[in-house]
Amino acid sequence: MKASSKVKKEVSSDDDFVMPTAQKKSAGAAGSNAKTSKVKKIKDEDLEDLKEDKKRKKRVGVKEEAKLALAIVKGEKVKKERKVYGLPGQKHDPPEERDPLRIFYESLYEQVPTSDMAATWLMEWGFAPGGCG
Repeated sequence: MKASSKVKKEVSSDDDFVMPTAQKKSAGAAGSNAKTSKVKKIKDEDLEDLKEDKKRKKRVGVKEEAKLALAIVKGEKVKKERKVYGLPGQKHDPPEERDPLRIFYESLYEQVPTSDMAATWLMEWGFAPGGCG
């Protein structure tokens, strides 16, 4: 019986009240750092842009999934269309002129014409190893 009266006294007295550390940190941080609110505002704007991008991607993805589901229901096998390139051995679309890999392999082939690595890369990306660009 005495223990319950002690508890009641401790709870009822305002002098002994101690604020939890989590509340202390949040109360102190709100007033002391004005920079954090600016950063949060910028992030909120970026989040809105990201959400819009995701919505656009979802719309495109839903259309593709619907086509695949329709083909599966019909019992047809969906085959991915393969690109046909003009040069023999080409597997990829040619990169832009300022692409770092293109610059590397073209300069490597110019410096070391016997390089199999450079010749293979140039062939697969649509550059005739003799012409270089």
